[in-house]
Amino acid sequence: MASKTSIEPAEALAAYKPGIKAWLVDKEQGWIRGTVSSVDVVPNKSVKIVFTPDPDSGFSASTAEFEATFDQLFVKKTHELPPLDNPQILEGIDDLTSLSHLHEPAVMHNIRVRYSQHNIYTYSGIVLIAVNPFQRVSLYSQEYIEAYAGKTREQCEPHLYSIAEGAFQGMTQEQRNQTIIVSGESGAGKTVSSAFIMRYLASVNDFNQSEMNAASARRPSTKSGSGRTQVEDQIMATNPILEAFGNAKTTRNDNSSRFGKYLEIKFNKNANIVGAFIRTYLLERSRLIFQPQTERNYHIFYQLCAAVPPTERREYSLGAFSDFHYLRQGGDGTIPGVDDAALFAETQSALQTIGVGNATQWKIFRLLAALLHIGNIGFGGTDRNGAFIPDSDEAFQTVVKLLEVEPAHFHKWIVKRQIVTRSEKIVSNLNNSQAAGVRDAIAKFIYSNLFDWLVVVINNTLLTPESASQVASFIGVLDIYGFEHFERNSFEQFCINYANEKLQQLFNQHVFKLEQEEYAREQISNWTFIEFNDNQPCIDMIEGRLGILALLDEESRFPSGTDVSFVGKLYKQHAVKEREAVFRKPRFSNTAFTIIHYAHDVTYESDGFLDKNKDTVSEEILDVLRKSTFDFLAEVIAVNDKSDTNANAAASPSGAKHLPQTRATPAPGGASKKQTLGSVFKASLVSLVETINATEKHYIRCIKPNEAKRAWEFDPKMVLSQLRACGVLETIRISCAGYPSRRPIEEFVERYYFLVNSQVRDTESDLRSFATRVLEAAINDPSKYQLGLTKVFFRAGMLAHLERVRSETLNRHVVNIQKHVRGHIAKIRYAKLKVAALLAQKLWRRALAMRLLDSIRRERAAIKLQSISRGILQRQSFLRDRARVITCQAVARAFIARRVVQAMREQRAALIIQCRWRGYSKYSAYEALKKAALVVQCHSRGRSAKLQLASLKVEARSITHIKEQSYRLEVKVVELTRQLQQRELGSKEFNQKLEAAESAARQWKTKAEALESKLTESSQQTATVSQDHIHEIGYLNAQIEHFISERKELKDKLERKEDQLEKLQEEMMNQRAQLIKANQQPVQNGKPVAESASTAATLAPAGQPSQQQQASVPAAATRSKSPIPPSVLTAENSSATKRQSLFESFRSRISGEGPNRSNQPSIGALLRHSIVGGPIPEEQQIELSTNVSSPTLAARPSSSGATAIPGALMSEAEYRALLMSDELIHELVGELVVSIQFPIPDVSRGDVPPQDILFVAHITGFIIFELLRFELHDQVRRVMMAMVSSIQHMSNTFEGDLITGFWMSNVFEMLSVVKALSIEHTTEEFSVQENGFQLGGLTFGMLPDSTWQSYSQRVISDVFGTLEQLLSDIYFNWAIDLHKRFVKLIVPGIIEGESLPGFAASQSTFFGRLMTAATGPAVKVEQVASFLNTLWRNLQFFFIDPSLMRQVATELMTMVGSIGFNSLMSRRNFCSWKRGMQIQYNLSRLDEWCKVHDVIELTHCYDRLTQAAKIMQLQKSTLEDLDHIFAFATELNPAQIKKLLTATAITEPEFQATPSVLAEVAKRAAASEKVDGVMVEVLNPNDMVLYLNARRIEYIDRYCPQGLHLPRTKALMASVGMQLDQYYRALEAAEQPPMQNIVPEAPPQLPHPSLTHPLAMENVNDA
Repeated sequence: MASKTSIEPAEALAAYKPGIKAWLVDKEQGWIRGTVSSVDVVPNKSVKIVFTPDPDSGFSASTAEFEATFDQLFVKKTHELPPLDNPQILEGIDDLTSLSHLHEPAVMHNIRVRYSQHNIYTYSGIVLIAVNPFQRVSLYSQEYIEAYAGKTREQCEPHLYSIAEGAFQGMTQEQRNQTIIVSGESGAGKTVSSAFIMRYLASVNDFNQSEMNAASARRPSTKSGSGRTQVEDQIMATNPILEAFGNAKTTRNDNSSRFGKYLEIKFNKNANIVGAFIRTYLLERSRLIFQPQTERNYHIFYQLCAAVPPTERREYSLGAFSDFHYLRQGGDGTIPGVDDAALFAETQSALQTIGVGNATQWKIFRLLAALLHIGNIGFGGTDRNGAFIPDSDEAFQTVVKLLEVEPAHFHKWIVKRQIVTRSEKIVSNLNNSQAAGVRDAIAKFIYSNLFDWLVVVINNTLLTPESASQVASFIGVLDIYGFEHFERNSFEQFCINYANEKLQQLFNQHVFKLEQEEYAREQISNWTFIEFNDNQPCIDMIEGRLGILALLDEESRFPSGTDVSFVGKLYKQHAVKEREAVFRKPRFSNTAFTIIHYAHDVTYESDGFLDKNKDTVSEEILDVLRKSTFDFLAEVIAVNDKSDTNANAAASPSGAKHLPQTRATPAPGGASKKQTLGSVFKASLVSLVETINATEKHYIRCIKPNEAKRAWEFDPKMVLSQLRACGVLETIRISCAGYPSRRPIEEFVERYYFLVNSQVRDTESDLRSFATRVLEAAINDPSKYQLGLTKVFFRAGMLAHLERVRSETLNRHVVNIQKHVRGHIAKIRYAKLKVAALLAQKLWRRALAMRLLDSIRRERAAIKLQSISRGILQRQSFLRDRARVITCQAVARAFIARRVVQAMREQRAALIIQCRWRGYSKYSAYEALKKAALVVQCHSRGRSAKLQLASLKVEARSITHIKEQSYRLEVKVVELTRQLQQRELGSKEFNQKLEAAESAARQWKTKAEALESKLTESSQQTATVSQDHIHEIGYLNAQIEHFISERKELKDKLERKEDQLEKLQEEMMNQRAQLIKANQQPVQNGKPVAESASTAATLAPAGQPSQQQQASVPAAATRSKSPIPPSVLTAENSSATKRQSLFESFRSRISGEGPNRSNQPSIGALLRHSIVGGPIPEEQQIELSTNVSSPTLAARPSSSGATAIPGALMSEAEYRALLMSDELIHELVGELVVSIQFPIPDVSRGDVPPQDILFVAHITGFIIFELLRFELHDQVRRVMMAMVSSIQHMSNTFEGDLITGFWMSNVFEMLSVVKALSIEHTTEEFSVQENGFQLGGLTFGMLPDSTWQSYSQRVISDVFGTLEQLLSDIYFNWAIDLHKRFVKLIVPGIIEGESLPGFAASQSTFFGRLMTAATGPAVKVEQVASFLNTLWRNLQFFFIDPSLMRQVATELMTMVGSIGFNSLMSRRNFCSWKRGMQIQYNLSRLDEWCKVHDVIELTHCYDRLTQAAKIMQLQKSTLEDLDHIFAFATELNPAQIKKLLTATAITEPEFQATPSVLAEVAKRAAASEKVDGVMVEVLNPNDMVLYLNARRIEYIDRYCPQGLHLPRTKALMASVGMQLDQYYRALEAAEQPPMQNIVPEAPPQLPHPSLTHPLAMENVNDA
C-alpha cells in the first residue's frame, strides 16, 4: 500500500528545527537520541545537522553530526534523514502501532522504556512482544486469569493471557480453529510462555461463558483437586515430560527446548477441553553425544543420576554424571537454583498422570542408563587392523545386560561394516573414529525413537477414540525455535532458519492481509496495493526441485557422496546471477555457502551435513536391536519401523493405551526408500504450514534482552537484531507504507476538538463531520490523513504534528487567558485601593466626631453625678427610719401568732384522743361478736357431724352405696388436706406477725426510753417542758400498751389454731379408718373394689407421706361423682411410678415449699403457647378441681391404643404411639418441606411476625423435645434424617434469595433449638429429683441412668452436627450463586460506572453533546446499591441471624475490593483523574450504604481500591508527590503503585507520571518485586468458613399457620397444651387463700393520719 504522493525535500527538512529530538545510528548501541542544535542546508546540494546527545544515551562525544547530499537522500535514496523522536505523550505506550513516528529506533526505545518500568509485554499490531525478565514475576496467578477471562484485547494491558483469550473467543464465536505461534531465540522464554498459555486455556473459569454464545457451561462437572479436569491435568503434565527429555542447558538458556512442538488442544462443541495432540519437529540428536563447554545434555540424564534409588542404582550401574562421557563434556553438570532430584520426582508424577505406570517408567530409565553406558564403550586396535572392543570393557558388558542383546553380534556390527552389492556382501573393518561414530549413531537412534515413543504415548492418552469423536475445534500452540545465526552454523541452524523462512512468509502475508482488510472495512480511498519484500525466492531455493534439500538428499544416497561434493553442486546450481539475491559463495571458503535470509545473511559450514541428514544406523545393528529380549527396546524400535513404512504406530506399553500417530512422510514415490532427516522435516513443515493456514493466527515474539541472563538488563543491539529476525520491523515497514497511525474518531475529537472555533463546535452535530473540520484546520495536506468510518488514519509523523499544533494552540489560548486574567486582577486591585481610600477618610472623620462627643458626654456626666449623690444621702436617711418601724411590728405580730398556734395544737391533741378511744371501743365489740359466732358454729357443726356420722354408719352397711361413699370420702380427704395445709400456713403467718409485733414493740420501747432519758436531761437544763414532748411521750406509751395487748391476742389465736389442727387430724384419721373398713366389704356383684385401696392411702397424715400416698390420687382430678372406668385406673397404675415426682412437685408448689416457676425459665416450662395462635376451646378442656394434686396426663380409652383424638388429652400410650408413627414423619416432611408455602417480602403489607417465618423450626423442635422426653432416641434420628434429607434435596433446586433465606432462617432456628435442648442436659435447669427429671420446674418421666444420659447427649450432638452441615451446605451453595450474580455488577457498576455528573471519564463534555446515543455502561452504582438493599431487606424479613448477615456483607464488600482492584490493574489506558473521581464517588455510595446499615467497618474491605482511586487524582510530577503517594497508600505495595503510575491514560498527559518519577518508583518496587504481586487474591467461595453461634431460645412456639394439614402434630400440641393449662390452673387455684367457712379477720388498726411525727409515719408504713 503506497501513497500517490512523494515527500518533497523542503517538506522533509522543515521538521528538523533546533530543539527537535531525533535518532542517530551508533555502532555500539544501535541508536542514540539527541537534540538538534543546528541545521545547515545548502539548497539542492547538501544537508548537515548537528545533534547534542542525551546525557543518558551513553555517547562519549558532546556532539554528533549527520551529513549527506541531496542526491543520496532524495534521488538514489542510499541515505535517510535521522528518524524523528515521538512526543512525550507516546513514550512507553503499550502498542507500537500507536507511535506517531514508527521506525526502528522508536520501536526499540519504546520497548526499552516499558522494560525499565518492568512491563515485559508490548503490542505491535497483531504481535505480542514478550521480553524475558530473567526473574519470576507475579503476572500469572489465578487472579490474572480471572481478570483477563472474557475481556477483549482493547480492554486489558498487553499480556499473553490476552492473546490466549482472544484465541478462545475466536474459536467459540467465529467457530474457527486458532493457532498461537510463539517464536524467539533460545533463552527468550518461548517454553515458559507456551506453558502459561496452556495453563490459561486449561484453568480459565466460567467467566467467559457470559460473554460467549456457547450453549452450555464451559467446564465439565468433574474436577480434580486443582479445579481442572483429568484431561486438563494430563495436558499440563506433558510440560515436565517433554522438558525433561527434550530440553537442555545451553550458553543462552538454562532450559532451552531442543525441538519444536505444536500442541493442538481439542475442544468439543460446548467449548470444553476433551483432548490434545502433540507434533514435534527436529529433535537435536547430536546433543546426546556432544555438548559444548558450559552446556549440558538433556535434563533427564542428570535427574536420573541424582535421584535414582540405591537398588536401581546398583542394578543399572549408575553413578555421578561425571562418570559418563556423554554427560561430562560440558563441564559442570549442575544448574544454580535447580534441584534435579526434585525435578525427577516431578517427571515421574507427570508420567504417571499420562498413564505410564511405574513398571514402564523404570523400563524407560533402564534404557536411558544403557545409553549412558554406550557412551563409555572404548575401542582398541589401529586404523590398519581395525577397531575392537576389549573383553574387559565393563561399559560394553553393562550395555549388553541392560539392552539384552546378543553380545557377539552387537560387538561385531559396532566395529565392522557390511556393503551389499548385486552379487555379494562385503564386510570391512572400521577404524576407531568410525566405530565411535557407529556407537554414537546407535545412541542417537535409540534416544530419538524413545522420544518419539513418548510423544505417541502422550497423544494416545490425551486423545482417546471417545474424545476424538467429540472434537469440534482446536487451539494450537506452536513453540518453535527462532532465527539462529552463530559464528559456525551447521545443519541444525539450516533447518531452523528454513522453518523460520516459511513462518515469516506466512506472517508477512497475514499482516498484509489484515492491513488491507482494515482499510477496506473503514472505506478509505487514497491508497493502492504495493509489493513487499517476499521471501519466496529463498524458500524456493531451499525446497524447490533442484533446491538445497533436494541436492542434499541426492548426495546422501550416493555411497561416495561427501560434504564437499554437495557444496560443489550447490555452487553450480545456485551461485548464478539469478540467485545472487538469496545465495552467495563465500570469498575464502570452498566448503561453506551463504544464504541471504529475511533477517540476516547466514554462512553455513557443510561439514557433517550428509551424516546428519542420513541420521540412521545400519540394517545389521537394527536387526540386533530388534532381536533383543528386552521387550521395551523392541517396542521403542517399532516406532521407527512404522514411520519408515508410513504405517501407524500401534505399540502398547504397559500402563498406557495407544492410538496411531501418523508421521510426516515425503512425497509419493519415495516410500520404498529410507527417509532422510531433511525430507522428513520438509514434509512435516509443509504439513504444519497447511494446518496454520487453515486457522486464525496469533503471534507472540519472545525477546532475549541480554546474553548474560541478568534480570532487567537491556542490551539494545541484541534486542534490535531479534526485532529484525522476528519480523516485527517488517510489520512496521508494511504499516508505514500506508497509514501507520490511527485513532478512533471519538478519541480524536475528545483530544483535538479545541483546534477549531467554538462556533464550529456549536454548529456541527455529527461527530464525523466535526472530525473533518478539525483535520482541515490542523493539516493542510489532505493526503496526510484519511477519515474512515470509525477511525482517523494518519501518515507517519502526523500525530506528532497534531500534538505540536495542539501545544501551540494551548499556549496561545493560555497567553490570552493570562492577559485577561491579569487585567481583571489589576481592575480588582484598583477597586480595592479606591475602597481603602474612602474607608480611611471615613475613619478619620469618625475620630474627630468621637472627640467632640466625648467632651459633651463628660460635662453631662458631672451634672448627673451631683444629682445622684444627693439622692443617695436622702434615701439612706429614709431607710433607717423605716427599719425601726418594721422591727416593732414584727415583735407584736409574733406574740399574737404564738398564741394562735398553741390553741390549734391543743385542739388537735383532743381530736386524736377521741379517735383512739372510739376505735378501741369498736374493735372490742367486734372481737366479742367474733368469739360468739365461732362458738355457735362449732356447736352447730359438731351436731351436724354427729348426725352425718350416724347416717354414714348406716350407709356403710349398704353395699350399693359403698362405692359412692368411697369417692365422697376421697374428695373430703383432699379438702381436709388442703384446709390443714392452709391452716398450717396461717399458723406460720401468725407466728411471723407475732414476731414482727414483738420486734416493733421492742423498738418502740427502746425509742420511748431514749426519749424519756432525753426529756429528763432537757428538764434539768430548762425550767419548763415543751407541751409537744409531753404529747409525744403519751403517744408512745399508748403504742406500747397497744402492741402488748396485740401480742397477747396473737398468742391466743395461735393456741386456738393448734387446737383446731389437732381436731382436724383426729377427724381425718377417723375418716380414713371408716374408708378402709368400707373398702374391705364386697360390692353387690361380688367384685372387690380394689380401685379405692390405693386412694385410701392418701388419708395418711400430711406430715408423714408414705410411698403409697405419693403414687396415688389419679381420679381426684374431676368433679364428676360418677364411677371411673377400670381401664382408666389400670392405665394410670401402669404409669404411676413415672408420675410420682410430678405429684410431689405439684404438692410442694401448693404448700409454697417448691421453687417459683417464674425463676426457672426453660424449654419445657415455656411450652405454654396455644395451637393455631389462640387459646384452647372450652369444649376441649377437662374440668379441673381446685383440689387437683397432679397435672399428669389423664388417660382416655381408645380402641386401637394408638389413635389420638385431635384437641383431646391423650393417654401416655396413645401419645407415645403417635410419636413413633411413620405417618407423623410423612406428615412433617410433606407439609413442612415438600409443599411448604411461606410469606414473601411485600412493602405494602409490612413485616410479618417471626412465628410466620420460623414455624418449621419450632414445630420440628417441639417434636424433637417430645421424643427426647419419652426417650425415643431412634425416632429422633429418623425424624431429623427425613427432614434433613428432604431439605437437602430441595436445596439443590433453590432459586433466588427468598426460598434460600427462608430455609437458612429455619435451619438456623432449628439448630438453636437443638442447642438449647443440649444445654438442658448439661446445666442446672436439668435438675435431678428423687424419681424424675425437671425442665424448668415441670417434671417429666423418670430420671435416666448415666448410660441413657450419655446416649441422649450423643443423639442431640449428632442431630446438631447434621443441622450444622445442612446449614453450611445451604449457605455455601447460595453464596456461590450470590457471588456470581454480584460479580457481574462490580466492574460495570463500580469501576466503569459514571454516576458523577460533569466528570465523564470516557468522553469530554463537548464529546458528550455530540453523541446521539448513550455510550455509558448499562450498570451503575445505584444498581449495586439496589442489589445490596434488596438482599439485606430479604435477609431481615426472614430473621436471618445478624452475624450471618454481616458475614454476607463482608464477603460482598471484599469482592468489591479485590475484583474491582484487579480489573483496574489489568485495564489499558484506563487510569485517569476523572476515572478516579468516578470510582471514588461510587465507593462513597457504598460507604453510605454501610453506614445506613450499621456496618461501617466493612468499608475497610475496599480500602485498597479507594486508595488506588485517590492516587489516580493526585499529581505525579515530582519526587515529593511520589513520597506523598507512598505515605498515603498504606494498603498498596510498591509494585501496585508502579502499575498505577504507568497505566495513566494517554489522553491525559498532564496527569501522567514523569520519567524521573517512573524511574524512582521502579527502583523502589524492585526490592520487593519477587514477593509483591500486582493482583490481589479474589475471595474463593470454596475457601469460606461459616462463623455462627446458635442463639438463645426462650421458648418453643407451638404456632401452626393456617392451611397446614398437620392433624397428628396438632393433636400432640393440643394434648400438651391442655396438660399445661390444667397444671397452671391448678397452681393458680392452689395459690389463692382458702375463704370458705372462715370468718375474715378485722383489718389491723392504724394510727390516726393526723399524727405527723416521723416515727409515727414509719409505723404506718410498716402496718
